[in-house]
Amino acid sequence: METEISDLHEKAFVNNLVSRSMEASSRNMDLFSGWLLVGFAAVVGALLPNLGEVAKHVSSYALQFLFFAFFVVAILAVFAKILAVFVAGACAGSAIGRIEGRSAAENGVPLEFSVVFLEMGRVFPWPSRWFVNRSLEKVRCGEITASTRSVAKLMQIQALFTLLQALTAICVVGVLALGVTF
Repeated sequence: METEISDLHEKAFVNNLVSRSMEASSRNMDLFSGWLLVGFAAVVGALLPNLGEVAKHVSSYALQFLFFAFFVVAILAVFAKILAVFVAGACAGSAIGRIEGRSAAENGVPLEFSVVFLEMGRVFPWPSRWFVNRSLEKVRCGEITASTRSVAKLMQIQALFTLLQALTAICVVGVLALGVTF
């Protein structure tokens, strides 16, 4: 590595800790996001065959809102799932890197990190390549937690998409409740 890193062990500890907690958080959010989508789809699926009867008791605005909200929730779920895949992949790669790096060190195999970083950057297609190379450049300059911080940001965006899914579902319940007529 080109730069001497101060507090290397502490930063590596934080990197490991944050990576593992992000993986667990992202996995739980992914499950919740999927649960929200499946629940919403079940409601829509139950209403569609009975739409004529339901329309007698629920305003057309409330039904239109329900179907539009389902579309919004599905789009949010897709973005949340994509981010979950990125977070899971990055966390798994980090775990594998720790294991393989430790094995190489124990076996006296030197790793030329400039080659490792170059090859890591080549693996990804654009635009991921730009993000990965930017993160690796920070690591190359001694910021070994830079990559983990980037993945943490992705996980926070995933959390925002999941929160928006949940809020949309709650709004639908409110609109349907207000749209019921007897």
